Amino acid sequence: IDYDLAVLVEPRQALPPYDAVLLLSSQASKRSALVSALQVFNGAIDNQTMREANKSVDVDGESPKKAARVLLRSIRL
Repeated sequence: IDYDLAVLVEPRQALPPYDAVLLLSSQASKRSALVSALQVFNGAIDNQTMREANKSVDVDGESPKKAARVLLRSIRL
């Protein structure tokens, strides 16, 4: 890991997991096709893959757009 950082094991789970949240307006949440289409993202990216994507932008200087493309490929989109 760069910057001499280490990933710590946190057995009590006091810190929330590295999760993203999809928010929809009340109107959008009524559109079942939209909700179904977004389900593919639920739990699709594991922590290690997300860390690698963040590193590619923050450390390696890649664009966020390129990192997003890699993430989409990782979940086969």
